[in-house]
Amino acid sequence: MAGCDLQHQLESMECHFNWELDCSPSSLQKLQRDLEDRLRCGCNWMRHVYNDLGYVLHVQGLKDEALEILIKGQTYIKTETTYHGDCSLLMNQANMAWVYYHKGELEKSQACLEEVARLQKEFPTPEGSQMHPVLIAQKGWTLMKFENSPKRCAIECFKMALTGNPEKKNLHKGLALAMEKSYTKEDFKGNPGLQREVIDQLKKARDKYKNEDVCLGALYLVNSLACGDMCEEALDEANKLADKLIASGEISGLSNLLYLLMARLKNFDKAIEVTEKMLEMFPQSTRVKRNLANCLKRKAFLLPKESEERLPLLKRSSDLSKDMNPTTVKDSLDLAKLHACAGDNDAAEHQYKSLLDREEQLTDAEKQLVLLRYGDYYMFHHKSPNLSVESFMRAVNIPAEHRHTCIKRLVHIVRYGSHERCEEICSFLLNLLCESCRDIGELFLRK
Repeated sequence: MAGCDLQHQLESMECHFNWELDCSPSSLQKLQRDLEDRLRCGCNWMRHVYNDLGYVLHVQGLKDEALEILIKGQTYIKTETTYHGDCSLLMNQANMAWVYYHKGELEKSQACLEEVARLQKEFPTPEGSQMHPVLIAQKGWTLMKFENSPKRCAIECFKMALTGNPEKKNLHKGLALAMEKSYTKEDFKGNPGLQREVIDQLKKARDKYKNEDVCLGALYLVNSLACGDMCEEALDEANKLADKLIASGEISGLSNLLYLLMARLKNFDKAIEVTEKMLEMFPQSTRVKRNLANCLKRKAFLLPKESEERLPLLKRSSDLSKDMNPTTVKDSLDLAKLHACAGDNDAAEHQYKSLLDREEQLTDAEKQLVLLRYGDYYMFHHKSPNLSVESFMRAVNIPAEHRHTCIKRLVHIVRYGSHERCEEICSFLLNLLCESCRDIGELFLRK
């Protein structure tokens, strides 16, 4: 009975465990690596990092490691004598109570809840609010980090937090980032004024920071350029942001700046130059290494295959990626492709086979993506058409999101008409169709 009462108390707490955070296993691994990188290299929101990382470790079954991080977070937060530091301790203690509960240490869990109750009395929720503004804001920041969590709820979190703290610049930044991350091109098509709202909020937040925040400055330019604004001054502004980033001695804003330089301004040399300087400052940072590998790869893929510059860029990119010891399926596949493009087929083959060897640990979507990429490798790099067909057929039999792409690969082979297994492939594809559709399907394949 006491255990049930304890669980009921835990479920009423505002913390990560009760916010329905959702993330795929591979994305959790990537998030863990990024959060650990921020602990090593430092950032402006360490209180959040400890809470986020503690939850991420727990979700992956690493309960002892999660507790260790949360205890370190507790120590760190207590060294901050600010009002916000004490409020952050509320979430830290609620998360810790959950971890102790799952470890079966109910007395320690109850002790954490008693500390939460004490802090709630010391820092009561303002009248008319359902939740303390600091906790609302922390919930907003947290929702933005988890892959499948409702990003638009983060927008509402920051709006609610701003009602009590309208001048707080980090809340304006949170709202701007939540809006920028939540809305898509499809949203903008249906509501032409929405993108202007996002740009206006980015500008408002940027001005709150006196144009010194690189992340906000880069995203403001990215969205302005998408609307046809600031085209003439964009390059100069981007160069100023790059100088500010290097002078700041912080990594925050790097990925946003690189997106501006590469995706919008097509200035790959400047992107590489900035990231090389950041790597000199943070030689152990996985985020900087990943960004530099991406810059080198993207520049290489734009060069003609016969370019002498292309191969060294791909080799350096693959070396950086390998040095990071990729753990996610996507990162491992990207590394395999880099090896193949750099002409190292043995390394590419090893990477693909190591993924297939742990097939049982992959989700259907991940398994299908591995087989699709493996088939592409055999088709375009290894020139083994039979093996590519086998891989595509296996992928088609998995009911996941890349199935249509795999079918298109096989249809292309049939319609090209030179493969010795065209009849077999055609029959395989027709068997996927319902009986009434097979005649139409056969006509389509034979065209």
